[in-house]
Amino acid sequence: PEFPGFTPELKKLITERAAVIAAAVGEKVPLPHLEDLAGYTVEADPIASVASFIDHTILKTTATKAAEAAELVQMGVDEIDMVINVGYMLDRDFVAALADIKAVAAACRQPERSAILKVILECGSYPEELHDQMIIDGCMLSAIAGADFVKTSTGFNNFGGATFHDVSL
Repeated sequence: PEFPGFTPELKKLITERAAVIAAAVGEKVPLPHLEDLAGYTVEADPIASVASFIDHTILKTTATKAAEAAELVQMGVDEIDMVINVGYMLDRDFVAALADIKAVAAACRQPERSAILKVILECGSYPEELHDQMIIDGCMLSAIAGADFVKTSTGFNNFGGATFHDVSL
């Protein structure tokens, strides 16, 4: 499909990053289809919570995030937020980043009930020379892992918030 507002350069970058991510994790990257969102509504006021909110003093393991997400879903939470493992992203360890998101996504999809999964990218923490690539890569890894959507930033860091450009990616 066409993506209004995307330049040919941006489309090229997205296509190139999809190939890099696919090669790194051995899975196809589902590219976005904006029309899938048409008519999306929320029936009631959802309850949202965060699995292992970002904390720079304690290492949050994948198992910790998944266990917290599973418990929150069982408690009736409708939407789970998780912060992408920025360390994995900075190390360009796509396999570990994908496994981290997949584990939380699986915890959100329980037989008795499910919750929406939002992956927070923390865009402001990425170095300028890799900034756009890392946002695109985070989006693609989130899509492969089964996340429902992404968010640019928690807003709790001193990195500054996301920019319009970040959101456009």
